[in-house]
Amino acid sequence: MTRKEDLQLLEQIGEYLNIKKKPRLIKPNTKIYRIELTKKEVLQEVVTRFATKLLGETGKVVNKLKQELQETYYVVAHFHYVLSMGAVFAIFAGYYYYYAIMNSNRLFGIARYNEQLGRIHFWTMFIGVNVTFFPMHFLGLAGMPRRIGDYPDAYIGWNLVASYGSLITAFGLLFFFVNIFTPYKNRSINIKKGILAFIGLDFSREWQIGFQDPATPIMEGIIDLHNYIFFYLIVVAVFIGWVMGRILWRFSYKWSYPTIGDIEIFKNFTAYNQIIHGTVIEIVWTLIPTVILYLIAIPSFTLLYAMDEIINPTVTIKIIGHQWYWSYEYGDHSSNLVEFDSYMVYERDLAEGQLRLLEVDNSMIVPVKTHIRLIITSGDVLHSWAVPSFGIKVDAVPGRLNQIGLYVKREGIFYGQCSELCGVDHAFMPIKVEAVKVQEYLARIYK
Repeated sequence: MTRKEDLQLLEQIGEYLNIKKKPRLIKPNTKIYRIELTKKEVLQEVVTRFATKLLGETGKVVNKLKQELQETYYVVAHFHYVLSMGAVFAIFAGYYYYYAIMNSNRLFGIARYNEQLGRIHFWTMFIGVNVTFFPMHFLGLAGMPRRIGDYPDAYIGWNLVASYGSLITAFGLLFFFVNIFTPYKNRSINIKKGILAFIGLDFSREWQIGFQDPATPIMEGIIDLHNYIFFYLIVVAVFIGWVMGRILWRFSYKWSYPTIGDIEIFKNFTAYNQIIHGTVIEIVWTLIPTVILYLIAIPSFTLLYAMDEIINPTVTIKIIGHQWYWSYEYGDHSSNLVEFDSYMVYERDLAEGQLRLLEVDNSMIVPVKTHIRLIITSGDVLHSWAVPSFGIKVDAVPGRLNQIGLYVKREGIFYGQCSELCGVDHAFMPIKVEAVKVQEYLARIYK
């Protein structure tokens, strides 16, 4: 390229970078040029490109803010909010996703975290991060500087809210550490028998208030539906609580200690009439619950349909309830019918590490990742075959066959109990299901 072409190229680069400087030749008879910039122009260009690359469109928005706003707490809040909700939550999600891969080994088997604790950790930190950084935005809009030794009294309100939000975030972080270290404490090994037990929440625990860990798509759907409905429950509860509080404040405290403005409102009969008899508000509080019920009904009916659907079962197991034990029949091979009874192991006969009132002498064995049809009935009185981790609770009715589909996604030992009052020993007919690989299932059932 000629010297003239070089200068033109540099001028085009300068125009692209919005630099209002002309390139200057440093040495004669050479092609070494330099564009002289002030420190302010260099700093502004570096900040613009760093923010744009790091935060994408968010960086452009921040860069376009007025100079006064850039020196306030608004920029600090915006940057940390994007960083927390983007990078930090992505790290947590990645760790949960790869938890089993990173923590499983041959000695302890497959490590699983508690999904219920994981959800509590997410929602606690989600609330904490929002409560922390949203008030910081308001502090910036109010004009509080970025660099400040102490918060002035004028900003103490939002600062306290942000401080409480940081405490909520820290509290949520505790759930994360409890969740990743608890499985190591709760897992125990029976080395003598080579059986790994007590992984996750596949049986009920003391003071348990949440669900057991799901092992089937149906149970996963039940938990998701519960969380989905709980969102509307919280919204309605908060709104109704706020309305009740306003009513008590306006018509109790304010009636006893009215201001001049309140007295004018109380004197206005029209205002009272609109509050007591409002056509618009009555329509609104009728339509909104209707819409919420529709939003809840659609996923509910979808899940109910999925629970009743049975997809080309490979294995059929008949379950018969008796007073007070269970019988299981595997009849897929007519020439090799397998049937056995399952009685509870009494406390005096329990081996070390076995669960009281949940262990049985012969457990039901099912293959994982296989479509199974369960046919449930009773030989005497009403019973109910229920395993929480499967999301299954089916009544066993004398003279009637009830069926339900089962698809177990992971190996493990799952426990349940009869859930229909059936006599004096109703509490002593537990259910134990072992989910194993197909090869092991065939070897143990048709040995």
